[in-house]
Amino acid sequence: MKYRLRMADSAWTEIFHAKQWYESQQFGCGKRFEDAVVRTVNLVLERPMMYPEYEFDARKAVVKDFPYLVLYRIVGDEVWIVAVYDGRQRGPQWRP
Repeated sequence: MKYRLRMADSAWTEIFHAKQWYESQQFGCGKRFEDAVVRTVNLVLERPMMYPEYEFDARKAVVKDFPYLVLYRIVGDEVWIVAVYDGRQRGPQWRP
């Protein structure tokens, strides 16, 4: 089954801010972060059941080489990215 992507505005915002922060730490690191998130989202779209369940029917995928998690739900033929967040921090405050 081919899944369509939907992403919460807050997830886009977190990606944007994290990318800026990483780029401010080291030139090119922001782009590497963005690429890693895109790879993770693509893997989720290809095999969404591969990742462990979290809570409220959500699942989470780890972004390779960064301490970030992608939190998502499968709704019919869509994958809804509900949060992208730093796993070292307290998890996102969301409810379905």
